[in-house]
Amino acid sequence: MFSHAVRNALRPLRALLLFSSGVLAGVLFAPKMRELPLPAAQAAPPAARPTPPGAEKSGVRRGLAPREIAGRALASTVFLRGGAVYGAGVVLDQAGHVLTCDHVIDGLDHVDAYFDGDPTPVPIEVVARAKDVDLALLSLTNGLPAHRAPLAAASVADVAMGDEVFAMGAPRKMGFSMSHGIVSYVGRVFDGTSYVQTDLAANGGSSGGPVMNQRGELIGVSSFIFHNSEGLTFAVPIDYAYEKFGAELGGTARDGRRFHEWLDARSRAVPPKT
Repeated sequence: MFSHAVRNALRPLRALLLFSSGVLAGVLFAPKMRELPLPAAQAAPPAARPTPPGAEKSGVRRGLAPREIAGRALASTVFLRGGAVYGAGVVLDQAGHVLTCDHVIDGLDHVDAYFDGDPTPVPIEVVARAKDVDLALLSLTNGLPAHRAPLAAASVADVAMGDEVFAMGAPRKMGFSMSHGIVSYVGRVFDGTSYVQTDLAANGGSSGGPVMNQRGELIGVSSFIFHNSEGLTFAVPIDYAYEKFGAELGGTARDGRRFHEWLDARSRAVPPKT
């Protein structure tokens, strides 16, 4: 009885001692707890790493912002119109050569060219045609106007499935319009020509407009779409233009060896039609 009574009397004192020791531990160890690292989910995100010095010189080629690609494309794209027929084209050089699709100018006696923001037609003439790959080379009669510039080109041999691509055209006579997508397949063969397949939006008037990579370089021109289908658009690789119009372009110094190696690789990769 006595020991039970003593234990009951000491319980409040024991609780007070435990509470006091807890408070004391909190005071002593709280500064150290604040120094412990936070869990990863709560930690602040690490600061962005600066670009290593000389990265651009070492071969690292960074993409451009879409608005910069659009600016370059607008400076080099022309809206082509001949009667009720219309399409687009892209300036290849300072001499004013313009590449478009052959079907855009097929059967026309006269074609007018318009640059973005200028309603005055620019005289243009047909220089050469390559119906087999649906390409035509035109020339601005009075040369390249001020504030316009050619688009730098890249080989189709550098294009891969999944790459981002941009296209500029003049769909539905609305003037200039840019679309964005990816490469769906490289080297889709129709009638002996290897095309770059993309999921770019395309409509009447898009033909002949530039298709560019993520660095704003010309990799081809929009050629055709599959009607009653979505996301099936095809571009003629720019390499075909230099292959077909090398003489007219003044012997442009482009090494066609890689293009031929690419064509050979595609012909071996695609089974023959039965």
